[in-house]
Amino acid sequence: MDLMLDVSNNQNIYTNYQKTKKEDSVLPIEAFKIDESNILKNKNQIDKNDNINRSSIESWIYYNLKNETDKNILIHQHFKENDLFFWENWGNNPTAGDIENEWANQVKNATFGNVYEDAKDFESFVNNWIEKGYSEMEALERANFYAIAGLLDYGKQKAIALYSEYLGYDDKKQHGFHLIDNPPLKKAFLETLDSLDTGSVADLVSGLFLNYPSKTTTSFEDLLKQYGVTLEELKETQPEEERSKFTFTGDININEQMSLKYQNFIFDTLIGFFEDRVNSFRESIEKNPKNPNLYFELSIILKKQSKWWQQIEALKSAIKLDASNGQLYYELAEANYKMNRFEEAAECFERAIQLKNSKDSMWFYKMGESYEKSGKIQKSELAYKKAIEFDKKFDSKRFGIGIFHQQRGLWKEVADSYEKQIEINSFDDELYYKLGMAYDRLYDWEHAAKMYSKALLINQKRPYTSYRLGFVDERMKKYSLAQKAYDFAIEL
Repeated sequence: MDLMLDVSNNQNIYTNYQKTKKEDSVLPIEAFKIDESNILKNKNQIDKNDNINRSSIESWIYYNLKNETDKNILIHQHFKENDLFFWENWGNNPTAGDIENEWANQVKNATFGNVYEDAKDFESFVNNWIEKGYSEMEALERANFYAIAGLLDYGKQKAIALYSEYLGYDDKKQHGFHLIDNPPLKKAFLETLDSLDTGSVADLVSGLFLNYPSKTTTSFEDLLKQYGVTLEELKETQPEEERSKFTFTGDININEQMSLKYQNFIFDTLIGFFEDRVNSFRESIEKNPKNPNLYFELSIILKKQSKWWQQIEALKSAIKLDASNGQLYYELAEANYKMNRFEEAAECFERAIQLKNSKDSMWFYKMGESYEKSGKIQKSELAYKKAIEFDKKFDSKRFGIGIFHQQRGLWKEVADSYEKQIEINSFDDELYYKLGMAYDRLYDWEHAAKMYSKALLINQKRPYTSYRLGFVDERMKKYSLAQKAYDFAIEL
């Protein structure tokens, strides 16, 4: 599905408006609207006439909270009582990161008393969608994506682990729209998400926010500070009566209350700020043309502006002066990959590995993926073999290269790789489960159900697998099968 923000059209609105602007007018609200022409509308509306008996199992937390179940009871008590091995290892996965394990432990130990701790808005959101007719799992998944976008505070909720490797338990509100002070844009984005089915919400939010982690906050704050200094310096050049109009408020965003004059000032100053930084490095380079570090620092600035081709030129200049620096080749590989120059990327990854004598499995994986995208399958396979050989984190000797694809969310490649791995090991229930999850993420419910079922044939003591089977059966409107899967999960 092709999802996009109508940036070019918004620019036209802004440009056309400038031609007919009045001194104190404001930017038209249409400039903040999101183009919905290529977005799948919400088709998940529940048919109120389906007469399906939706039991409490589909809304486990909601049902128990409404019926005032003892607040000290664990939400997942049935796992503890019926699968002690699973329970003891839940939240202690050596292949997972600290954030993932922390989430697992919080969900594991959630009670009906603390499941929505400091998260009233999150709870209300979930309840609202359940009352519209959605299952609790789908309502939680929807809330998860709104939270990732910074549109919904998740507090210390323990109902679902967020689908982000960067957002830890306990909402710090330093991601997504928490960093964007633009009410019209936020309102337009919220209205857009509300109009979409859950799968489309997942696509849109994942595309925009999953690669905008909280760890960028420091650089974002640094940018604001430096921008503020620039504004204050510029203010000194203005007439006394104009200076108050240019006081930095900490907000680099545009909103409908600003005069067009102030909007133009922000645009011009911010653009000038980046240009000044680039020019200052270029001036330094002119004075010290044989210093590779200056070219490297320039490349980092260009990288932050997504000016990949200019970054490539800066890195090539650095390499001419220091051809033995493996890190330079690695950065050049990443930039070429961004430009879809996959063969060049692969060759740079390979050179970086040689120069650093690296045994980093992820570097070999990236080289292999780049060679694969460039059509050089033999070289790709050799690189993938090395990635698996040096891997000490993902258990890829068991799961194959698909586990690497999974870390990057390349679900089509994940599914293809796990299908090949199953030909080698057709009795691994966890492998079938992972393949099922890949199809699940691709919204291929039929294949997901088939893989979950095969995992359960090999090992019936997989309550969460049974739960996911119920979820995908429900998506296919096979409600009786879904009910059986949910019942079986509870019985385990």
